[in-house]
Amino acid sequence: MTTSAATTEWTKWDRVGLWILLFASALLTAGTVISSAIRIITRLATGRYYLGLNLSVPLPPEASAGTATLVTGNYDSAWVEVGGLSTGTSELLIAGDVVSMLTQAAVTLAITYLAWRLLRRRPFTTSLTTLFIVAGAVLTCGSLISQFLIGFGSWNVITELTTGRVVDGFWPLVMTLDPAPIALGFGLLIVASAFQFSGRLGRDLDGLV
Repeated sequence: MTTSAATTEWTKWDRVGLWILLFASALLTAGTVISSAIRIITRLATGRYYLGLNLSVPLPPEASAGTATLVTGNYDSAWVEVGGLSTGTSELLIAGDVVSMLTQAAVTLAITYLAWRLLRRRPFTTSLTTLFIVAGAVLTCGSLISQFLIGFGSWNVITELTTGRVVDGFWPLVMTLDPAPIALGFGLLIVASAFQFSGRLGRDLDGLV
């Protein structure tokens, strides 16, 4: 795809905002990769994993010591640090972390590149469209895969904590799904489609001039 150079200049404050967006997204990309890498290396070195597990535990009597009446209530999650996990469970959790890191990095990298193309006043390029298509697909599929890996790994953690026994429903075997990253992935695909359409429209207009 070929495009003509944009003729409209950014204002001073437009450029300031774009530079802020560029540096912020670049720092976020680097921070995501570095922090995730440190966490993964630490887990591999220590064999300990910090994760959230679903709970089904009623509130203690101390939770309703006032004048109001607590009809019902329970804990629904707990953050725990576990060790001594089997190799298979550890690999599932590590794989989930790796996929999650790559997914987040792909999205923030796409935003960084978008800010750079906007500063150069050439946003409607094949490379940018392709990058957003890849980022949207990675975010949609990567979110599902990482949540499945971590969810299945959490199931195994619960099984190993209880040796397969159900302890009065204390650790219910349920898997949660966060639809927000998946929806954002579809949003990036829509943005990519808009860029692709705008690029084609720009070529058509160039041909008419």
